[in-house]
Amino acid sequence: MQRRFKFVRDFTCEYGTLKTGDQIDIVKGFMYFNGGLMEGWWSDYLEDFIKQEMAHPYYLKEVEIPRNKV
Repeated sequence: MQRRFKFVRDFTCEYGTLKTGDQIDIVKGFMYFNGGLMEGWWSDYLEDFIKQEMAHPYYLKEVEIPRNKV
């Protein structure tokens, strides 16, 4: 399963600031941030963050992934 999320607001946490327009992709259990594979500890942190956002969206918006784009 593939999912894509984009930040609609800046999100500041103890590790830094994730900017508006940054993108998180989840592909076959792996998490990518702006196209780069994330380390395990960071992806665990963002996975919990995404679960919270799905319940009460504020920072993230799920967007459709283009299929069969040439």
